[in-house]
Amino acid sequence: NPIIGLTTEHYESIWVDRAFYRNFINSLIVTAGTVTISLPVGTLAGYGLARSGSGIAFWLLIAALVFRALPHSVLLAGYLPVFVNSAEILRPILGENAPTLYGQPLAVIAVLVSINQPFTIWMLRSFFQNIPNELDEAARVDGCTHFQAFRWVIMPVMWPGVITTGLFSFLLAYNDFLITSLLLDATN
Repeated sequence: NPIIGLTTEHYESIWVDRAFYRNFINSLIVTAGTVTISLPVGTLAGYGLARSGSGIAFWLLIAALVFRALPHSVLLAGYLPVFVNSAEILRPILGENAPTLYGQPLAVIAVLVSINQPFTIWMLRSFFQNIPNELDEAARVDGCTHFQAFRWVIMPVMWPGVITTGLFSFLLAYNDFLITSLLLDATN
């Protein structure tokens, strides 16, 4: 239906006739899976590294930064053979019906989590460093364990940082075309 010379015919052709909506749904599944795994792991790691005063924490953060700085194609070179040959690797464990991980969204989620996790940890660590240690100590004096202090005292203060990190993690995962195009086949 043209409206002053404008038409939605091309959008209908792409989204409906060529079923582009399936590709979009796959992208959302992979992105949501990546964020769902990255945030809890990154939150716990960021909190632990922010509250740790050891030298090992510093070197772990440096290693994470170096890992994040590598090009994705270099990182994928290590993952790709494992996913392509996953049926042979899993056959002794799962038997003859061992699945291949190549072409599966789960493989993309695993790789994107491992690639984006250093960024998530660094960002959340910086947010945790801005929260005073006195909050932890006050919760501990009131009888909380470390995890209870984290869950009931620190996390309510941290929600803006977690949401911000989640948005960045979402964008990093959604915009990573190289990983998805190499790990998924044409049907996905």
